[in-house]
Amino acid sequence: MQLFLISGLSGSGKSRRAQHAGRQRLLCVDNLPADLLDTLVQHLRHAGYNNIAVSIDVRSANSVQRLPSLLQQIKQQEVDVHVLFLDAQTETLVKRFSENPPPASA
Repeated sequence: MQLFLISGLSGSGKSRRAQHAGRQRLLCVDNLPADLLDTLVQHLRHAGYNNIAVSIDVRSANSVQRLPSLLQQIKQQEVDVHVLFLDAQTETLVKRFSENPPPASA
């Protein structure tokens, strides 16, 4: 099984990259909390999936700190792990967020 882990800064294009992976016939899960990664991989492996892409936001609280050890556990299950960390220049992020302001609170 191959796992493509997509992470990075907010606004760097993680969701778009996950959508692209879906068009490449990978099963994609966007914005998964890091704590659920091992459970998801086990479930999908038993369901017969060979290639999956998972987007994990760096804002996933404390669970992101455990991500390196989670990935080691997953690798021990004979899963080929590929990590893609997306970054963006500050100017690009400012422009992206100014074009799409957050919704007004109720």
